[in-house]
Amino acid sequence: MTESKIEKIIREVSFAAQCAEMALCGVKSAAYDSDLLSFPEVQELSEVNYRLDYLSEDLKNLTEKLKAAHMTGGGNGS
Repeated sequence: MTESKIEKIIREVSFAAQCAEMALCGVKSAAYDSDLLSFPEVQELSEVNYRLDYLSEDLKNLTEKLKAAHMTGGGNGS
């Protein structure tokens, strides 16, 4: 069985969500490392952390919405 376009999109969005989650973990780790806090660039990580957190959640939510739409026959499925 071949993968439909919507299944491919779901897979890619899901992968993007996983990547954002991994990036978020790395950023959180660096942002709260006391040895690195003296660097101004590291201090900017709190803003990046904030944005990545929202991006990760948005991508997870989009994945779920796409899956639900696909399961109920939404979209054209081609």
